[in-house]
This record gives sequence, structure tokens and C-alpha cells, in this order.
Amino acid sequence: SSMPPEPDARSWAVCALILVLAVLPGLPMLSVYASSAISHAAEPTFKAGRYDAVRHMHAWAAELDPTRSLYIFRKGLGEEQAGDVEAARLSYRQALSLQPYFPNIYFHLGTLAMKDDPPRAASALSASLAFMTTSVALHNLAAASLAMGDSHFAAGIYQEIARRYPDDPQAQHNAEVLRSPANAPKPEAY
Repeated sequence: SSMPPEPDARSWAVCALILVLAVLPGLPMLSVYASSAISHAAEPTFKAGRYDAVRHMHAWAAELDPTRSLYIFRKGLGEEQAGDVEAARLSYRQALSLQPYFPNIYFHLGTLAMKDDPPRAASALSASLAFMTTSVALHNLAAASLAMGDSHFAAGIYQEIARRYPDDPQAQHNAEVLRSPANAPKPEAY
């Protein structure tokens, strides 16, 4: 039995070339995989309450893969939890420009606007509800309506919550209170 000949330099060069050609198509995907890994690594950091670290990790992930709105959205979550409302608002809007059909972004923009801009909050929460309906989003929309002085609309929302979520007694109570004669619109208000 004879041994195969030792590979010569030319054979090694061909092997190296084949290896390089096999790896090259995957190089553009390296940043996608890296950003995904960073985003996953940020999840326990978020749960641990280290929101400033979360925002930096997701900023890095977004830098590696700027086409993914999820990383920018999660960066905004970290900013919001860290108390940087304006930075969160900017991140949410940037994520929305990449992915306009992302209901959680509208929900968080609406929640942020509750304190200082009830009409904007109502608009964002309504947009969120167009994609997904949650009890929390409906409650926030009712609260925004109340902040704008529209108790009749808020009562209707609370009735809808009570209909969709029968295990939510607060919604039924709020609807009854807002529909009571004591809360009826006064003619002199118009």
C-alpha cells in the first residue's frame, strides 16, 4: 500500500483559496449576527434594571445593522426606563421611520405623550390600536380622552374595554361613573 503524495504548495494555495471563497459570501452577514447577539445579550441586562447599559448595547447593535427597527426601539426602551424621555421619543420616531407598522412604537410614543400632549397621545394610541388591541392601550386612550376633556368618548372606550375584557372591573366602573347624570355635559359649558 502506497501513501498518497504530500500536498505541494500549489495544493495548499488552492485549499486556502476555496476556504476564502467559501467564507467571503458570509462576511456581510457577520454584522447582522453580531447585532443580534448583542441584542440578545442586552435582555438580561434590561431585566436587571441596568437601562443605561441596555441603551448603549442596542445603540451598538443598531450601528452594526441600521436596517433593523427593533434595535432602535429597544434602545428607546432603555432610554425611557432610564428616564431620558426625549432620547426615547427620538429613538421611537427613528424606529418608526424604518418600520411604520410596529404597534409597540405607537404605544410607547402615546404613553410618553400622556403627560404633556394628550392629543398626540390619543393619536399615537389610536394608531397602536389599529394594529393590536390591548387593555392597557385602551385604558391609556381613555385617559388621554379625559385629559382632553372628552368624558363621553372616554366612557365609550371604557365600555368597550369592559365588553372585550370582562375580567376588568375597573373599566366597567369607570364607564358607569362617566355615564352617570352627575358627569353629564352641562349646557352652559357650550
